[in-house]
Amino acid sequence: MDKIPNRKVSIMGYCLGGILSLIYAFLHPEKVNKLILLATPIDFSIWFDPRIFFCTIIDSDYINLYSGSIPGSLPNAYGVYLLSLYLPLFMMHGDFIEEFLEYEYQRDIFRRITWITDAQSIPKSVYRTVIIDFYQKNNFIKGLVEINGEYIDLSKINIPLLNIIARYDHLIPYQSSNFLEKVYSGKYKEIVFPSSHIGLSVSKKAHNKLWPRVCDWLADQKKE
Repeated sequence: MDKIPNRKVSIMGYCLGGILSLIYAFLHPEKVNKLILLATPIDFSIWFDPRIFFCTIIDSDYINLYSGSIPGSLPNAYGVYLLSLYLPLFMMHGDFIEEFLEYEYQRDIFRRITWITDAQSIPKSVYRTVIIDFYQKNNFIKGLVEINGEYIDLSKINIPLLNIIARYDHLIPYQSSNFLEKVYSGKYKEIVFPSSHIGLSVSKKAHNKLWPRVCDWLADQKKE
C-alpha cells in the first residue's frame, strides 16, 4: 500500500485471510476499493457443527504447550480429519461426483497435498486469538475483537463485497459465511459455488466457471 499512495486497491482474502481482509478494511477504509472473500468464517455460534465444535473445546493450556509458534501441519491435520467426516455426505451430490471424476480433479489432489505439506507456522498469539476470541467467544460478530485499541465493527464497513462460499466446504459451514450478509452495511453480493474449500482456488471448474464471474464483478464495480 505504501508503494501506491493515493490509490485504493481491491483485496481478496481466503478463509482466515478473509477475516484479516475485513479487519484491514475496517481500520483503513480509505485504502480499500473492493473486498472479495473466499470460504471465510464469520459466525462461530454453530457449536453443534463439527466444523466449529472441535475448535470450541480446545483448552488454552494446550496452546501454551507450544513455544513461539504453532506448526502449520496441526490445523491441516484437523482439516483432513474433517474431510473424512464430510466426504460421504458430499458424495451424495451429483455435481460433487462430476468434479470428483474429472481428470483434472486427480491432478488437484496432488496440488492439495503440496498445499497441505507446505503449511507455514502460525504465531501462537494469532492462533490463540482465532481459537478463543473467534471460535469460543464468537467475538467477531459481537464487535469485541480489539486491534490496536479499536474494536472491529463489521456493520460499519461500507465497501462493495463479494462473498464466495464453497458448497462442499469441509471446514466452514455455509451459515457461518452467509451470516455476514446480516451485519454488513456495504453493497453485498454472494456466490455459492459447487466446490470444496480448496477447490475454489485450484479446481478446473473454478477457473472455468467461477473466476470469470469474479472478474465481471470487479469490472462492473469499476463502472459505478
